[in-house]
Amino acid sequence: MSIEITKSAEETYRRVLHSLNVKYKGQEILIVIDDDDNGGSLNFYDMERNELSDSAVVDVLQECFSENREPSELTEGTKFVYNEEDGYWEEAD
Repeated sequence: MSIEITKSAEETYRRVLHSLNVKYKGQEILIVIDDDDNGGSLNFYDMERNELSDSAVVDVLQECFSENREPSELTEGTKFVYNEEDGYWEEAD
């Protein structure tokens, strides 16, 4: 199981919003990271800008990008894999 970034995180508005595209199980997904003073939020959309309705996919992405959310490290081609032994997502070599 892996998640690949297909478009690097980039600042999208005056406040600290970043968006990036990822591919998970063959589906292209838009992620919006809102880093505000209250800890921020993650939002997930399909490529038509509809919120993702598949809660299993949202849960996986939420877990991965809650751990890995530094925009400067979310660059195109980066892959994350789930380390089942230790129970967390890590960047693939």
